[in-house]
Amino acid sequence: MKPGLILLLLLGTCALAPGQSGPCTQTRIQKGEMPVSEDAFSYMPAYGRPVVGNAGMDQANTKSFSDRTNIQRSWESDHHVVAAADGRMAYEYGTLRMSYDSKSDGHQEFEAAMLLVYKAKGHACQQVAMTMQ
Repeated sequence: MKPGLILLLLLGTCALAPGQSGPCTQTRIQKGEMPVSEDAFSYMPAYGRPVVGNAGMDQANTKSFSDRTNIQRSWESDHHVVAAADGRMAYEYGTLRMSYDSKSDGHQEFEAAMLLVYKAKGHACQQVAMTMQ
């Protein structure tokens, strides 16, 4: 093989490696919840329609989830975080097992397929999109 082709293959492989630097690393995302960007996009069936921005999400959450208590969340074994090598973007996906109690619905348990997208804004990693089904 030509040395240029080998170098190209090596660089391509490194670009797909988990992020080790920058704000949006696999380790940082797995440690906890990232702040939500002011212009984030979100869609959940409970919202009824897509919502943009923190204020929109706060209103939709209050309308849809205000009577929920004892909320439990845990990722299933298919949970993955994929980060760009430079740590500027990442996404998280998998199945989230959820349960809660509410006065209107009683105790509920379900699984939701989740996709969350993160982007570096300055020196912070922020959630910029989220969807579930």
